[in-house]
Amino acid sequence: MVKLVSKKDLIRAGYSNYHAAKIIHDSKQLLVSKGFSYYKNRRLGVVLNHAIEELIGIDPLKSD
Repeated sequence: MVKLVSKKDLIRAGYSNYHAAKIIHDSKQLLVSKGFSYYKNRRLGVVLNHAIEELIGIDPLKSD
């Protein structure tokens, strides 16, 4: 199953408002660079969990 992560999910996980937005933005840029043009949409506020894992190196929603 594909997990989608939003800014609100990241804030609930302990990230600040700024860092949550920055992580979503950078993840969208990463996905666009890999050919997922769907993520060019400015209104889209969710990204794939694996993109965030690749970007910051850890699963942002893991409870451990």
